[in-house]
Amino acid sequence: MLKRFDVVIAGAGPAGLSCAEQLQDTGLSVLLLDENREFRAKPCAGGLTPLAGLPELQDGTRLFERQSIYLNSRRFEFRSEIPVRTVSRVALAEHLAGRIRNAANIEFLKGAALEEVRGDEVHTSRGVFQFGKLVGADGSQSRVRRCLGLPFRLALALYCEIPAAADEISVHFRPASIRSGYLWKFPHRDCLNTGIGFDPARLKTPQAKEILARFIGEQGLHASGLRLKGGPLNYCYAGFRFGQVFLAGDAAGMVSKPTGEGISFALISGREIGRKILNPEYPMPELKQALKLKKRQEIAGSLMEKYPAISAAFLYSVLFSLRWDFVRNRLSRL
Repeated sequence: MLKRFDVVIAGAGPAGLSCAEQLQDTGLSVLLLDENREFRAKPCAGGLTPLAGLPELQDGTRLFERQSIYLNSRRFEFRSEIPVRTVSRVALAEHLAGRIRNAANIEFLKGAALEEVRGDEVHTSRGVFQFGKLVGADGSQSRVRRCLGLPFRLALALYCEIPAAADEISVHFRPASIRSGYLWKFPHRDCLNTGIGFDPARLKTPQAKEILARFIGEQGLHASGLRLKGGPLNYCYAGFRFGQVFLAGDAAGMVSKPTGEGISFALISGREIGRKILNPEYPMPELKQALKLKKRQEIAGSLMEKYPAISAAFLYSVLFSLRWDFVRNRLSRL
């Protein structure tokens, strides 16, 4: 007989781990799967905004009370009530996994790559398991999403980790060359994560590499010989529930295309889906607000795609003020 679990969670990233946390110490049997045997750094700028919560997370982070947004040569400064952080993805995963380490009802199976979803079964490289409910939290190229036949819309991010220090998070918009794409500098404890996010339908990868190289030189940085990393960002949200299958995080398209923010949305969606599984009548207020924020940001971004030279400063100030309005509303309920 196949081993059966009430809930199988595919993917032990922020979305999968936060979902598992909601289900710990309940009457449900939970299997958490991940294709890797150890937590590894994933392609990511590593920004953690106040949307994420996690005030107790300190290891592997740096705190920044202000962030600078550059529109061409103009600088706009934003301050947040709670500091924005940069975080090591390994440190984040270890922190979230530590929250469920002693949960007797959760089995964590590492090195189990998801191969297929067939009916109420998940087929993995380490066996076949039956599920009552399945949570696809397996990233931007989600196999669970693919098995559901849902479309993907992907942005791309390229970055390198430069051995340099900086004291400011900065995001740089240059509409004339990268439309609603952006460049960034995110200081971490041991490096300066510097990269570019862009829509491959509007900017080809070789051009993006050239723009990033020029940007690095303009900033007085040196990246010669450093490995360029990258990965896709799925921003195509098509729903979170499909019968007994749920999608969370990047698998659900919970990435903001204009800002590239994904970790916070992944944490929110994972938590909310866990609560929904426990209580089918739960109204999911945090997920609804996060989706509203994502939609408004993407409307602003789409206007930039169409009118890159018109009211750019206004649109981006609106885009970021929407984020902080959401943060303030969320904090007021805590």
